[in-house]
Amino acid sequence: MRTIYELLPEGRENRITRLELMKLMGCDDDRKFYKQLETERKGGAVIASTKADGGGYWIPKDPLELAEYVKQSKSTAIGNFASSKNARHIYKDAL
Repeated sequence: MRTIYELLPEGRENRITRLELMKLMGCDDDRKFYKQLETERKGGAVIASTKADGGGYWIPKDPLELAEYVKQSKSTAIGNFASSKNARHIYKDAL
């Protein structure tokens, strides 16, 4: 199976969807796709993504595009952490 990174176009305007990537990879399982994505990102591959405008994945083409992706990722992470605040408190109190 080819890696996600080697299949990606450069530039947000050329992004491709998860389904397109899965087809190119010969992958028919969402869990396998997301596991591969996580493995590649943890291994150092910079794979940008968005859910906006139909979503998609790409390799940032320049420092500005990279900065925009980092900002979006950070915002998403902060939002996810904040939204789980109540659950963390309930869990902590249950112990």
